[in-house]
Amino acid sequence: YMPFFNSSRRVECIQDTIDTIAMIDLIITDHPQHAYILGGDFNSEFKNESPFDPLWVDFMTKHRLNHCDQFFGPPNFTYHHDSLGQRKLNDHFIVSDSIRCKLNSFTILDEGDNTSDHLPILTSLSDSFKSKEIDSPPIENQSPLNWDKILEKECAAYSNRLSSLIA
Repeated sequence: YMPFFNSSRRVECIQDTIDTIAMIDLIITDHPQHAYILGGDFNSEFKNESPFDPLWVDFMTKHRLNHCDQFFGPPNFTYHHDSLGQRKLNDHFIVSDSIRCKLNSFTILDEGDNTSDHLPILTSLSDSFKSKEIDSPPIENQSPLNWDKILEKECAAYSNRLSSLIA
């Protein structure tokens, strides 16, 4: 879940996004031999209408990543707030160029059982790549992160946890 843009906190929101992208950038830079799939709520539609969009374009260009929105069929939105009349494509998959051709379906699930304002995205990959087992440390019970309220020590712990999983 990426920071959302709040015009009354414009500078802070952009800095939060820069910091978050920088953490992801560091992991990818430290592990160039891997292919990546990033998925989640990016709080941007990648239509060059958000102040976040140039940050994402630069990041994706640098690491040869692409967002996969062109594969989505109807309903063409992943976020909806019916009482405000808002429907946006804020949730995305961003993938390495090297595995883009291995992605063979994307479906936005608009089903009645979902109580979230975000619709889930279902995707599948071809089974033609090799994977290796990764010994992961046991997952500790952790509270969810709120990017707008995160403390510096929690940010460092999150970054260390991500690094340990990828290494």
